[in-house]
Amino acid sequence: MNVLHDLDPQERTLEDVSDCVSDSDEYFGDNFYDDWDNRAINGIADLQTVKFKELTADQIRRLHFPDRSVAFSFYNLYAKMNGFSARKSRIRRNVNNDVTQQAFVCFRQGFRDLCSDNDAARRKREPRPTTRCGCGAEMRVHIHEETGRWIVSYFQEEHNHEMLDDMLTFMLPRHRKMNSAAIDQMNMMLKVGIKTPQIYSSFVHTAGGFHNVPFLKRDMYNQIDKQRRLIGGDAKGLP
Repeated sequence: MNVLHDLDPQERTLEDVSDCVSDSDEYFGDNFYDDWDNRAINGIADLQTVKFKELTADQIRRLHFPDRSVAFSFYNLYAKMNGFSARKSRIRRNVNNDVTQQAFVCFRQGFRDLCSDNDAARRKREPRPTTRCGCGAEMRVHIHEETGRWIVSYFQEEHNHEMLDDMLTFMLPRHRKMNSAAIDQMNMMLKVGIKTPQIYSSFVHTAGGFHNVPFLKRDMYNQIDKQRRLIGGDAKGLP
């Protein structure tokens, strides 16, 4: 069984142990090393210069990265700039247990499991709306043995669903984040008795609109719950 094509019902990370060798010549032939340095994405500095809206599929297929982390950062930003969200998916290992391949997919890839009648009866709340629709968009990278770089071995840009408008992509889970400055400001406002909805309204007003705030109100509640759990629920200013 090739786990790169057979999806696990629970969408867990799948692993395949095999003797993987670099097959870069299959993708690039004699031109594999042409313009090698200019095709490199080495970190944040390079990502900041990429014009994600103008990238073609062929250009993406010729990129290479120092590690899987940078590769995913690239795909995540590509997703944000093109109206969807990304997540990490299947990996492949060799006989030495080294990861040799990683797949990154659209967050709508796969399908949600159908619960049994007993599971449904035990639910205390209504299930969340289904977001999985079997989307096939994916970027797959694998290690190139000769250079130690991670090259794009597969890229599918087609989605089977509508993309979000640029002003709304921040609402997708992967693209929402409270940085340390926002958390500190929230905590100071909580300590003087300001309620969470009013705090969020303050962020929206300061930023010039909700679309300029990189997180939702519920992310603030989640952060408060997280802090409460870490300190046992007795934090002053975190009722």
